[in-house]
Amino acid sequence: MEKSKIRVNLLPEKDKVLLSPLKVEIISFTVISLLICGCIFFLYYYQVNKKNEQIILNQQLEISANNLMEYNENLSKVTQLEKAFLKRQEAIDQIHSPKITADIIKGVIINMPAKVNLYRIQLTDEMVLIYGSTARYKNVSAFINNLSNIEDLSLIKEVSTNLTDEEIIDFSIAVKWEG
Repeated sequence: MEKSKIRVNLLPEKDKVLLSPLKVEIISFTVISLLICGCIFFLYYYQVNKKNEQIILNQQLEISANNLMEYNENLSKVTQLEKAFLKRQEAIDQIHSPKITADIIKGVIINMPAKVNLYRIQLTDEMVLIYGSTARYKNVSAFINNLSNIEDLSLIKEVSTNLTDEEIIDFSIAVKWEG
């Protein structure tokens, strides 16, 4: 059997259409125009996207700046509280230091009238409590006047007396720390 070659020609020779130069120019102009429009659209989309990213970054930066300012405010408040606490603690430590305590007791004893008997001196954070007894109230007032001359002490806060027996008066004096 013989092999036959069959050739199929979809477009017969007479039906083939050749592209004219004008059609080629129109097609190439269309393709180039589509490429340019695509590039312009891409650049526009890229710019819009870039602006949106910049807006988001600015918002995040503003939020971060606000958070940082709030943190700094809170930190300064904590620092102020810490300084106040340390200052108060230093004052308490200074009040309870042996030198100050000895100076206060020495000042109390030096300024004590002869007929006043002290039996207790108590130091607290804010004041000195002095307990004693005397034969006459006049001695208590003289003692109070002498106390007001001590540099570390301020005005007398409270004086209470108690007549324990006809001749002896028990008294307690609360003297506030200066500062």
